[in-house]
Amino acid sequence: MAEVKKENWFKRTWGKTCKYFRELRSELKKVVWPNKKTVAKKAEEKTAKPEKKPSLPFWACVMLCRDRKYSSAPVSTQRSLPPSGRLSPIPGLSI
Repeated sequence: MAEVKKENWFKRTWGKTCKYFRELRSELKKVVWPNKKTVAKKAEEKTAKPEKKPSLPFWACVMLCRDRKYSSAPVSTQRSLPPSGRLSPIPGLSI
């Protein structure tokens, strides 16, 4: 019985690679690709960000904490409220 000799490794690999790209190309031809107008419209929809509104828990904290003093020091040393009536979380920063 005669032995079957394998092809060179480079030939086998190159043949498989060519076959893969040939099949890939034929599959890509079957795909229905969108036109430029559709792509631009979808990209515009994704980039247009809706206006983000503060969440309900955020506003609940604002309402609960707006009259609270941010210090446990005696009343005489507490900061007074600015003209806006709100305290700033950062000293020296006016809202």
